[in-house]
Amino acid sequence: NGDCQPGTYFGGEMLSDENCVPCEPGYYCPDSGMTTTTDYICPGASFCPLGSFDAEPCTEGNYCPVGSETELQCPPGKYCESTVEIYEDCSAGALCRVGSETDQGIPCPRGSYCEAGTPIATECPAGYWRSEEGGQTVNDCSPCPDKKYCPADKVNTDNSGSGEQCSSGYICEEASYTDKLESCPAGSACSDGSQDICQDGTYQNEEGKSLCITCPERFY
Repeated sequence: NGDCQPGTYFGGEMLSDENCVPCEPGYYCPDSGMTTTTDYICPGASFCPLGSFDAEPCTEGNYCPVGSETELQCPPGKYCESTVEIYEDCSAGALCRVGSETDQGIPCPRGSYCEAGTPIATECPAGYWRSEEGGQTVNDCSPCPDKKYCPADKVNTDNSGSGEQCSSGYICEEASYTDKLESCPAGSACSDGSQDICQDGTYQNEEGKSLCITCPERFY
């Protein structure tokens, strides 16, 4: 009868089925005899490949903005339930991989934290640690204890929170990331990461020492 069938529209100078062309990508042609596609842009949460007579619903793990000709895979840090126009942030404390269908993802690894929607975990700062999975913010990282230090290169491999012993002659306060940040002052001894003032009858006239020296006879 010369009318273009659903999925096609008239694209020539004469109304003839010989001049019918496939419906453009991102649009759909539901009726016979159509002469334009502008009134039938593919709605959000669906996609319309070349020659569509109806919009196809977006599937789980994908999203479809208005005018989509194909499904777009959900990016890292996001999740896409079925028939969605745009993705949403993955829950804090979890990592969503490409094409995730739920907001749970996989637990954020130890020694790091994962804010909502992040594609990668953020390591706890130097001097801090986290022994459990699922950290959500930097506040979930705990400071290294007194007399110990937690170097940045071991924050993901040693997450017990015990840290490493401070070097003799130095002071390691809470959240120390190196064992030689603060030298033991003169008049003190630092053998275990803390400062001990030299007692009566002893002295130390140099910095960075772990022991106090007994005063010579006839001196005090």
